[in-house]
Amino acid sequence: MNTSQPRSHAKRLFLTRYPHVEVTVFALGVALLLVPAFEVPVGAQSYVQLPGVLISILCAGLASVSFLSCPRTPLWAKLVALVLALPTLYLAVDAVLRYALYVLKVRI
Repeated sequence: MNTSQPRSHAKRLFLTRYPHVEVTVFALGVALLLVPAFEVPVGAQSYVQLPGVLISILCAGLASVSFLSCPRTPLWAKLVALVLALPTLYLAVDAVLRYALYVLKVRI
């Protein structure tokens, strides 16, 4: 007869009940830490190198998917995911535009 406690095979991956908010916080944190590391000052302007652009696009995509897949029932969680996804999207658009303008300026 087995008297041991039943083991749960489900592992807990996230800290809270709202993993979408955690993923959005993670994406924003990675974008804020890594994208400025690839910024190169050029005179009065600066641009972000290609690895920083790719990281910012990846983080923006992760934050967007996390926001879109967040359920609407706890409205505050959806709003927090939106508020945290917007700066990540801004960083991505800013990095892509500055990189594109720098590449166009160099090639002309």
